[in-house]
Amino acid sequence: MLLYNKMINKVIVGDILEGAKDKLKVSIIIPNYNNGRYIEECLNSVLNQTLKDIEIIVIDDCSTDDSMEILRSFQTKYPDKIKVIRNQENSGAGLSRNNGLDIATGEFIKFLDADDTMNPDVLEKMYNAAKKNNVRAVLGVVSIMQSTKNKQDNYNVNNNYEVINIEESKEDLIYGSAGVGDGLFARELFDKIRFPNLKWEDLATIPALRVEAGSIYYIDESVYNYRVYGESTTGVDMCKKTPRVFDIVQCLNKMRKEIPQEYATELDAVQYMHYQLRMKEIASWEDCSEEHKKFLINSLYKIMRIQIPDLDRNPYIKIMRTMGKIQIDELRNGDYIQVGILDKEKT
Repeated sequence: MLLYNKMINKVIVGDILEGAKDKLKVSIIIPNYNNGRYIEECLNSVLNQTLKDIEIIVIDDCSTDDSMEILRSFQTKYPDKIKVIRNQENSGAGLSRNNGLDIATGEFIKFLDADDTMNPDVLEKMYNAAKKNNVRAVLGVVSIMQSTKNKQDNYNVNNNYEVINIEESKEDLIYGSAGVGDGLFARELFDKIRFPNLKWEDLATIPALRVEAGSIYYIDESVYNYRVYGESTTGVDMCKKTPRVFDIVQCLNKMRKEIPQEYATELDAVQYMHYQLRMKEIASWEDCSEEHKKFLINSLYKIMRIQIPDLDRNPYIKIMRTMGKIQIDELRNGDYIQVGILDKEKT
């Protein structure tokens, strides 16, 4: 069971439904911090959903822009649909989502970031798929919104309409998405699993939800419009250093604690993949000295080697290296080779 901050939130607008006669079908939880520029578009995309038996919970994380003014206006207009709470202190997206979960009454949970959107029929299709296939999790395709080009690209690993049983297809933990936006999850799954107060908090949580759900239904349709900025397709700050880079160690440790040991081989591969991604990110930092980047990459590499003692014998990692599916780093004598996609890791 995750330890997470049970801080008391100040209710700014909206009533907390207690003892509701009929359980709502979906609760949409939206953490917000200084997204006044996009929050209106985000909320309208939810209000325009064809599935109407929903509630919208916005958790404002002490924004300093005009977010709260916009949110108050929406709640006044839709008092029976929108609840807004404001954290007493800036707490991050993970704890904000936990605070939303504490008051959610929907049968299922959908997460949405305040600068992203959904197409109008997403909730109806995902909810119907969950009920029809008797599953507690439904995943779909993420569409990338390029802000500067008004362009959308889709990505997802599994492009079928099918039910995946995690116990029978353990590799889905590796190749399936660990993102928070492309899933619809039964609320009961969060009785045991919550988000940590860490960067990359979704990585620490979503894989555990997938295992707890048991079976997942995949739909080959866009269920989330993810906004990126400039030319990036992975985020706005990939080339900027973060003081929380070692949060990845705690996130991966938490993920392993939440998931049974029978998935150890798959979890080793997941850890390897995400350590490599973080090392690649560090190597691309533009506001960090080469010496400090070498120190950080070398530190993560050593941690990775300690935590994954069977790394060189892992069958999934061997495939990744051979197929060149992920970025490979090499560190020798405290140095590193600039990260790139290689056909094979050198020995």
